[in-house]
Amino acid sequence: MNIVAQNYTPTPFFVGLKAFMLMLLASSLLSCGGGGGDNVSIGSGQGSDPVVIDYPLFYIKKPLPTDDMGALEQVDVRDLLSVQFGADLYMRDRASVSA
Repeated sequence: MNIVAQNYTPTPFFVGLKAFMLMLLASSLLSCGGGGGDNVSIGSGQGSDPVVIDYPLFYIKKPLPTDDMGALEQVDVRDLLSVQFGADLYMRDRASVSA
């Protein structure tokens, strides 16, 4: 039995829902700002603030300790008598990406 829907009219609820979803989609696409004349450059940073004190940032980079077979070795950080060589000390003028 082949039933064909004739003169189908959607209920007002579905018409309103469809209109709401289209407006929601349009507003979300417009809020992305793709191609506007904002002249915003991502990652350009800003100058240092004269009020905020910038402290230098130090960090140490060293290889992980391994045994003779190349497996990672567990180091006891409480052992103050051992000295491990091969670390590099780095300093940044301030804690920002551009420093």
